[in-house]
Amino acid sequence: MKKKFLVIIILIVLPVMVFAETQWFDISVGLSMFRNANEVATPLEFNDIIDIDAYDFKAEIRNKLLFFEFDMVGSPYITSAGALQFDGLFLFGFTDDIFNFARISFCVGPDFTYINDGTKSVMIVQGNVIETNSLVDLLSESTYTFRAGIDFLLGNVMKVGVAYTLPTEYSLQSGDLNLLVPNNDNWKEGEISFSILMTLV
Repeated sequence: MKKKFLVIIILIVLPVMVFAETQWFDISVGLSMFRNANEVATPLEFNDIIDIDAYDFKAEIRNKLLFFEFDMVGSPYITSAGALQFDGLFLFGFTDDIFNFARISFCVGPDFTYINDGTKSVMIVQGNVIETNSLVDLLSESTYTFRAGIDFLLGNVMKVGVAYTLPTEYSLQSGDLNLLVPNNDNWKEGEISFSILMTLV
């Protein structure tokens, strides 16, 4: 099963690199609307798709460098105690442009919670508090999430896209590569998202 999963990834990435026309660098910011994919009506209904109340809105920053992508996506808000909290994902992976029309990406990364109460900052990973300067702990202890997406390039500034995000039970600390294959519970937590992004650089 694990080998089949890796083969599928390779079959997706290789054709992209062959037929790509690449913009080598950009930084984009924008807004994404997330929704549990299992809650979307089948067959698709227009009124269900545009039901704004069914979505979670998240801020997003994307950085493309050559064939690599580094993203941060999440929800910043103020807690009842007055602290700044950010629940999000840090993603890194491969991306490329297709004929200057669309950009596809395949990324993976840890999920985490960041809290700053004005005097100190902490990160929470799987219920455990770690120091914000411990990037190694963040990468090691967090479970990893996959995201595959496609953005349509509307000129040199705007992009609109759709993506599918899927959590796994894998962490670097566990080291069990079999956990990279999503289980039934992971598939139930998969989310579809729609995004609009503006290129800054």
